[in-house]
Amino acid sequence: VAGDKHRYDNELRPELTMRMIRTMQDFGIEPDVWKIEGFENTDAYEKIVFAVRIDGRDNVGIITLGRNETDEVVASWLRASKPVPGVIGFAVGRTVFLDPLLRYRKGGLGREEAVQEIGTKFTSFFLIFKEA
Repeated sequence: VAGDKHRYDNELRPELTMRMIRTMQDFGIEPDVWKIEGFENTDAYEKIVFAVRIDGRDNVGIITLGRNETDEVVASWLRASKPVPGVIGFAVGRTVFLDPLLRYRKGGLGREEAVQEIGTKFTSFFLIFKEA
């Protein structure tokens, strides 16, 4: 994909993720919840859920990681996951807190402002996921 991150995410990463999951399962690694970086389209989520639930693993789910992406990208990932049973949550640590904490550390943001910004950002992702 000539170093194009967007093309990698859309053209290669879903298949590579499924191969990684299958390889881990073949070696006896059987998590109940897989933390997977998000995808832009529902089809990729469906394939990943199929992969984690193959061979009777019916109670296995996935959560979407934020990968420190922009709010817009993470929101699109959460929306793409909406119709897919098996996507059970999300984990968006750096996406939510990194920028406010760095600004707080440098003195450009007060403690309460940082807390408020982090809370607001997390809540917005929660509402997107909940509505999805």
